Amino acid sequence: MSYNHLLAHCYGFQPDSVFSFDKTNEENIKINGKDILRQYHHANGELFYRSSADINKHKFNQLYAIKYNFLADNNKNTYEHDIQAYTDLNKDVEIKKFTYINFGGRLGMDYRHNRWQNQHLADYWIINLNPHAAFQYKEYYLKVGFDMALSTEPSWGNDTIKTTRFHFFPDIEARLNIVPNIFAIYARFDGGIYHDNYYKNIEENPYLSNELRLGFIDQKSRFYLGLQTSISRSLTIGAGASFAFYGALPYFINDTAQLFNYKDTALFIGNTYTIIYDKSKVLNAHFDMNYKYKDMLNLGLNIDYNYFITKI
Repeated sequence: MSYNHLLAHCYGFQPDSVFSFDKTNEENIKINGKDILRQYHHANGELFYRSSADINKHKFNQLYAIKYNFLADNNKNTYEHDIQAYTDLNKDVEIKKFTYINFGGRLGMDYRHNRWQNQHLADYWIINLNPHAAFQYKEYYLKVGFDMALSTEPSWGNDTIKTTRFHFFPDIEARLNIVPNIFAIYARFDGGIYHDNYYKNIEENPYLSNELRLGFIDQKSRFYLGLQTSISRSLTIGAGASFAFYGALPYFINDTAQLFNYKDTALFIGNTYTIIYDKSKVLNAHFDMNYKYKDMLNLGLNIDYNYFITKI
């Protein structure tokens, strides 16, 4: 379990750009830091059970987990609940000539509820099933599976109407250990649908609007190709590139419509961001390097380059 508190001052506006409907009172408006202070309170917890079974016994390797996140800010009646529950069952199977065979799957549920200061939004759900079969023969490894998901979200313009969609994504991974434990190349083809929740967004940008229309991150497909090499027992280097297609990807833009209440006066100050979703193509290049000295020192370097192609 954990708790953290984030404090953010929403500066970043010019005093002459403040617009008020009450022109007679506009000259007396003086906004200071305390007036536009944002505070976020985040608490989370996780409970899980894990067990491993002997390969010769008719039992599954099991994982059962529940995760809970709660977020509230300093606006009255604004909060977010996020509950995830999932089980992962898989079984190692011994077959001659194969180094490793594993069959299994994951069944999960992700529920999110947002409430904003002046608006109540319906609940969001994702239920998914992800079966797989994994094989390893000498230096060759192959995993084949898929992810089926049902998502439910409120319809824009009428929060009492829910929209339910079915999604299907590939889950395929291949790896070749050219030099065992020294040099390997691998490829992956997958996709997925994920909650775009309030907490993830304030981690990246705490200067958000008081009310957001959050949805799903819909990654239609992604192809990844990479390599990993061990220079020594202490130093490993990896590099890779991916290209992904998104049906919906969130972007931050300036909120030009949000009203700020200052001593019973409605103001436009334009110093916060809102979120929009757009179809996108994303190219990613990745490099990482890790150095480990016994159990005393661990140093890592990660570099990512992203190139976005949007519809907007």
